[in-house]
Amino acid sequence: MRTGRGFVALIGPGLTEDVDEARLTTNALWEAVTGEPGTQHRHEQVKVVDRGEKAEAERKASNERFYGAKRQRAQAAAKEPATDAQLRYLSSLVNQVSTEVFDAQFAIAVKGTGIVPRRPRETALQAVSPLTKATARTLITNPANRP
Repeated sequence: MRTGRGFVALIGPGLTEDVDEARLTTNALWEAVTGEPGTQHRHEQVKVVDRGEKAEAERKASNERFYGAKRQRAQAAAKEPATDAQLRYLSSLVNQVSTEVFDAQFAIAVKGTGIVPRRPRETALQAVSPLTKATARTLITNPANRP
């Protein structure tokens, strides 16, 4: 499989059979894929990744142990209302940036969340009140909102 400037994997029938993984180098990988000798004169080990069912199940379980709590916090933040500190910061931010910039960044932050963009006669402070923690964080951390 080719990516960027080189090959990253041997995929397909016959490409990985009878391969001594201890001696698999970049040159050996290049020769296996292209049929021509490799041009590197230094030896780099190639990482071998097992994509069998058992290895994939172990990888997914490890991923869930590492990222599971983080995913749960992110899902909770997407439903919880913005904190008072976030709302205070957003109210000061509204006064520091232009209305056009704030409206554009607000529309980007609420896109896909179910929160409607700012209405024509709605003040910016009224618009930020229904934000969730995650949406408020997105709006606060956007570099375009810096005064």
